[in-house]
Parts: sequence; structure tokens; C-alpha cells
Amino acid sequence: MITKFSGKITFENDLAAPGVEVRIFDRDAPGKGDDELTIEPAVTDARGFFTARYDPRRYLDFATLPILGLRVPDVLDILAPYLRLRYSVDGQQRVFEAPLVPFKNHYRLPENGPVRFQPSLHGFGFANNFPPITLPVTLAGLPHLTRITGGYGLCGGMSAAASDYYLCGRGVPSRKDVPRVREKLHRYLFRRALDSFQMGESVLRFAQWMALDDDGPNSVAHLTLLEYEKLRLDLDRQHLVPVGLLLSSGKGLKEISRDVWKNHQVLAYGYIDNPDGSVDVRIYDPNVPGRDDVSLHIVSQPTGEAAGAPVYGVKCTPVNLGIYPARVRGFFLMPYEPAEPPEDL
Repeated sequence: MITKFSGKITFENDLAAPGVEVRIFDRDAPGKGDDELTIEPAVTDARGFFTARYDPRRYLDFATLPILGLRVPDVLDILAPYLRLRYSVDGQQRVFEAPLVPFKNHYRLPENGPVRFQPSLHGFGFANNFPPITLPVTLAGLPHLTRITGGYGLCGGMSAAASDYYLCGRGVPSRKDVPRVREKLHRYLFRRALDSFQMGESVLRFAQWMALDDDGPNSVAHLTLLEYEKLRLDLDRQHLVPVGLLLSSGKGLKEISRDVWKNHQVLAYGYIDNPDGSVDVRIYDPNVPGRDDVSLHIVSQPTGEAAGAPVYGVKCTPVNLGIYPARVRGFFLMPYEPAEPPEDL
């Protein structure tokens, strides 16, 4: 009985793993050779997908009766299929094994794949300039929040979507014009923008940070330093990281509800350590399509003191960022789970 098994293989950081050889084996008791069930091995395509053909009946071992000399099925042999994945990382051959279990078709290799994201190649070709929208949700913490009044409402969706496309090995739609409301691409970007709101939690976090002082022990600068340390770790692990940029400030609910949409979201994909100790975080900014020279210049410095000891924070200077005003008070990491983009965009 020939059986087909289809699935997807990615690296640990969800980057598609092309060129992985897939074979299916049955694991036998120690000391016995595992049985190969594969009829023909599969190789993952550019998006990490594969379909392998195998025969589960090949698992059964036989024993020879000592007196009669007859070969009979080994009743102690049970089917325990697994995938044997052979691939290359930095020129080194690797082998990884994972159980083949029902209802699982996504397998992750133990290494992180190399991320070589380039905004001019992997970002959208149109600018983040969408018409105002009415929110489909309300937030108890921001009672005056009902409408996105600016033209930059889908920066979070575009940042997440650019990451989605890159990780799954697909190019973004090549169009240069901004999708109109109710177009399929607009609906997808809008849905990914809502995902970045995380049921409103991210919006509330923007609002809470807007009310904080720029400097001091419990300030935007100090909290941003903690977020920056997490960002470096994620980038070192070859992750694409959506980041929320705090641009606005406010004290009252009405003011915050009005200006919370003046904040921004971008996609961080790397960083450069400078000789003076500063760091340039490289980002894809949906507001300025096609540019590879956008970054945040990060400098760590004292921002106040607590109990007689200095408290450190970071100063963020935008470089070629498409925002107004050209000021970044701080930033924090946005929630993100990769999603396969629709095929018909």
C-alpha cells in the first residue's frame, strides 16, 4: 500500500528550508537496522514543501524458526515511522530525525536559517498610505478610540506580511500601487495589522508608554533599553522582528486616544555595531519602499538614577525613517506569529 506524506520543513526561526532530502524509516530495536519505508525520497522545494511516497508494510521484520527453518513475522516488531532529513548548513552536512505522527506536517530543523532580508527586494513596492478606517473593536482602557484618522494604519500589517513572505520563500506581490479597500491584498494586510494589535493589548501598550516621561528610572528610555536587549538576542538568532516605534506622547485619555495612531511599526532584520559603541538597527520601513538605508541609531546612556545608582536607557535617532515628526521616543517588540500568505494575491 503506497502512501503519500506531504509536509513543510523550516528552520527553527521559521525560514523555509529548501533542498532538504526527506526519507521515511521505521525504527527498530537497538542492534537492528532501521527499515527504510521510502519508495522514492523527496526533496523540499524553495518554500520548504515536499511529498514523499512510502510503503508502511516494509516495516515488518521476519524471524527464522530454529528447527523448521521457516521465516515468520516478528510479532514483537511494531511500526514506529520517522523522518530522516538530510541537509546542509554553511557547507556542513547535517542529519535530523523526527517522529512521523498523525496530523503533523510542519517540521523544524534544530538550526536557525540565515536571514538575508533586503527591503528593496523583500519589502512591498508601495508606500504605507492607506485611507482612514473605523476599528472593528473597542478598548475599555481607551474609550475614545474609535477611528484611525491618519494615513498610516497598516504599517504593522505590512511589516508582518513582509516577514511572512520572506520566511515562506515567496516574493511579495510586485505591484506599485496601494491596494484599495476590499481588495484581497488590502484585506490580508488589514488582518495582519489586527494580529499585531493582539486583541488591543499592543494598542494599550502604546498608550501606556505615551504617558511615560522620556527619562528617569521608569521612563521610555529605560524600558526601551530592556526591549533593545531582547531585540539583539532575537536578531542574533536570525529572527525578523516587528518593532513598535513610540513617536507620540500624551497625558489625558482623549489626547492619547487621538494620537495613539501617530506611532509606527517597522521590521528589524539586523544591526551593525559601531566603533564608538553605538548600534545601527537596520529596518524595513513600509513608509519608504525600496530603501535599504533605513535604520535606528541606538546610543546607551544614563537616563537618571535610583537609590543613588545610575539608571541607563537608550536614545533612538532615526536615519532615513519615513515618519513625521522625525523623533523616536523609544520602541518595543511587537507580537508576531508567522502566517502563510494567501496564494491568490
